[in-house]
Amino acid sequence: MKLSKKEAETDESFFSESKSSQKIDPLFVIFEQHLFNFQDPDSDRQTFIHNIVMDYIAYLRKSNITVPKSLEQPIVEELSEQVK
Repeated sequence: MKLSKKEAETDESFFSESKSSQKIDPLFVIFEQHLFNFQDPDSDRQTFIHNIVMDYIAYLRKSNITVPKSLEQPIVEELSEQVK
């Protein structure tokens, strides 16, 4: 089935808009940065994960996103599970 020129333009704009509106999860970006810049062969898995999570919490604070102290530990635990 061949699309008309107008249909093709509509489809193309739909896909380009949907691609540009997709956002990458900052936790994933921080995780990738840690993988790319990994240099300490003595670092264990827990330390590696902890550093990623702490950088993400710092990112949230820098972005003016408040993490209440009472919820910080459960959030850190959940984020650690996601990074694993």
